[in-house]
Amino acid sequence: MLDEDQLVRHHKLVPGNADGSEIWLAIAKGDMPKDTADACSIGTATDADYCGLSEQEKSALHHALDALQAPTPQPQVVASEPGKPDGGSAAPNTAPTASTFTTDRDIIRLISDDVAQANSTDAASYRYLTLTHLKNAGDPERDLQVYRSAMTKLLNSLSTVSDAFTPTAIDPAKTVYRIDLRRLGWSRATWDRIVAADPYVTLYNNSQFKALQSDLNTNAPFIHADWFAFTAARPPLYYTILDLPRTKKELQAKLGVDSTRDFAERRVERAGFQRSGVSDNNRLIERHAMSTGAYWESYDFGANGDRKSLFEFPLGPAGAFGDISDRFGFAQDGGEIIFNLPNGFHAYYLTDGKGNRLDIGPTRIVRDPSQRDSAVTNGISCMGCHDKGIKLNPFRSRDTLDQVRGLALKSGTLPSDAKEIVAEIFPEGDAFGRRLESDAKHYAEALAASGVSVSSNLDGVEMINALSKRFEDPLKMRLAAAEVGMTEAAFSDRLDAVGGASHDLRLRLEQDVVPRDQFVALYASLVNAVNENGDKAVPLGTVAEQSGTTPDAVAQLGKKSPQVTKTFDLAFVASATDLRIGDLITFTLRSEQPCFLSLIDTDDKGKVTVLFPNGFHPDSRIEAGTTVAIPGSTVAGFRLRAPEAGTDRVTATCNTSFPDLAQKQGGEKFASYDSTRSLIAAQTDQRKHYTRSLKVESDAEPASPTGPLIANPIEPGVPIVAQKSVVLNIH
Repeated sequence: MLDEDQLVRHHKLVPGNADGSEIWLAIAKGDMPKDTADACSIGTATDADYCGLSEQEKSALHHALDALQAPTPQPQVVASEPGKPDGGSAAPNTAPTASTFTTDRDIIRLISDDVAQANSTDAASYRYLTLTHLKNAGDPERDLQVYRSAMTKLLNSLSTVSDAFTPTAIDPAKTVYRIDLRRLGWSRATWDRIVAADPYVTLYNNSQFKALQSDLNTNAPFIHADWFAFTAARPPLYYTILDLPRTKKELQAKLGVDSTRDFAERRVERAGFQRSGVSDNNRLIERHAMSTGAYWESYDFGANGDRKSLFEFPLGPAGAFGDISDRFGFAQDGGEIIFNLPNGFHAYYLTDGKGNRLDIGPTRIVRDPSQRDSAVTNGISCMGCHDKGIKLNPFRSRDTLDQVRGLALKSGTLPSDAKEIVAEIFPEGDAFGRRLESDAKHYAEALAASGVSVSSNLDGVEMINALSKRFEDPLKMRLAAAEVGMTEAAFSDRLDAVGGASHDLRLRLEQDVVPRDQFVALYASLVNAVNENGDKAVPLGTVAEQSGTTPDAVAQLGKKSPQVTKTFDLAFVASATDLRIGDLITFTLRSEQPCFLSLIDTDDKGKVTVLFPNGFHPDSRIEAGTTVAIPGSTVAGFRLRAPEAGTDRVTATCNTSFPDLAQKQGGEKFASYDSTRSLIAAQTDQRKHYTRSLKVESDAEPASPTGPLIANPIEPGVPIVAQKSVVLNIH
């Protein structure tokens, strides 16, 4: 593992549980590794081609993940003086106490003091982005520094003015940053559109906050920087802030790019190649000059044959070069546009084959493996791919970047006039590569002018994507508390005091994680329930109605590509995780999709017992949105007690298309095995194994011992799997 701590912290790896680790599930499904040779997929691979992990390597990795111990928390190095990179003394990264925790009222006080130092004209254009909740949640300084750079890069990537802008930290911890709308070319209405999409808007019962609302003429003087990165770096807000039109034709007119003239005068440069790393099919990139630098466009295809082949039809798009394009022009299915903003940063635009604007590129044409749904989403995906600007093809050198010119000029089917055009627009040798490198250098210089290094990243992830992904992360107790503006202890106590659904949420946050979209949906009611200061969180959309903001400017938070769905949420908690021998235990589950459920207990000796399905309830189907308790009113006939002292891991798995486990026939109500591998083998040969596990006691036989838990059928489809685990400590 390159960085085990990071994998664990971002829930990609569960130490000691290979089958519960996202990284293993991706390998098992064939989604990883990505860097396999083309020959693997068409059956022509040689020994020199890398085609992924062998079965032996997979087995060894599975064993290593199962044997992996949780990483020991390391002390966080903090600077002895603010702003000094000397490292200072080591301090443990513990939960902040009431004296070190920065509250929302502290933020309001900092902003109020900052505004008080400005004249009224300047202050009216001040707005603020905060990273305070991430610091309160324990994010290390190395991560926060990348997030600061990401914030600066994103603001400049959404700017319409010629000068680079650097936000100003107004607190010693550098977690509250002032921006000036005028320095970005934004109007107050632009900020209102951003706030209209914010699910965290809170109206504080505080005189300083109310004064800020009046002085700055906004309902929300400050917003979370990670939410801003997630939402403003993708449509619809991305298009709204930059005011990008709905068609490529309108975009070119707005930018002053005349592609018709450039084609006619051969003032365009191209390179085409078979492999790109973005698409499975051939791809062409094209450069036009413009007043702020360069306008780059790719032509992407859903296939390689007929009019989709650049090597047979290099003179597209239709009509570009007159009548000859009708005979030898390609027919593209879509494309990506990258152009320099006035400050030298990049803006991005996706189109379909007809030049209409897209939010998401079709996955049959292009893919972004770094995104959770693999979809190329305009803005955020482009920023991640082009982290250093316009880039060389990873499979080609600068000298051999283009593959079209050489083949086309030797073609026996292209006429001489077509070859003449090819020779003019596909530069020879390394000329195109040098042009590309020059534009990349221009981009790096623009970032440097804002104080950002083009190489800044977090564990290999481009900075804006890193901050966006931080927002996408599911929440545990500490982060949830920080986002509500409370310490972990205070938040937990308030959840218990409020009771009901809040108590259930506390169990989930302590034992499991809550997906971001669920937390966002709960946020307003949650804050209003636990807050004791009279503050009121505003339901999403309310600010838009109050400010008159157009509804289409409100971002659909957490929206995934409709083309790809890899997983879904499965809530899974135990009635308690710290148990004494003989204690009764109940597991509560709720799935957002109908699925087949299995519940497996693994003790500290590796022994396995299938708790569900079982002889009392062989049908494992559960309904979407239905809370199921095991055992409970609908899953009756038995009780579960903690056995002798030790540690048990109970894993819940839901599969949308077929049961992961078939209930064995015979005398056993609860099947037992000496290992996970024995369990898997037993699904085919029905061998019996016995083990210590949670103690099972039978009640009276249920009225319908063979009846289903939920009788509704599940529609067939592509299998989608959700999996969660809880660890029980028995003493």
